[in-house]
Amino acid sequence: MENQILKKRGRKSETMIPTNDQYFNAYYHQTKKEVVCECGMTVLSKCLLRHLKRKIHFKRIERQHEEVVL
Repeated sequence: MENQILKKRGRKSETMIPTNDQYFNAYYHQTKKEVVCECGMTVLSKCLLRHLKRKIHFKRIERQHEEVVL
């Protein structure tokens, strides 16, 4: 039983993209960019949508509008 060759599980990749750790690390670092939100906070581009739904975003936007009115 020790000499049996184990088959890989799951579907075969049809995209022909290499599936090794170096590829995934390189992709992560290429797409990791900081963006300045309209409220003035700096967030990663991947996290921008999540930031837009948070209380801190709404509070900072309200504070900016209050400063404009005064």
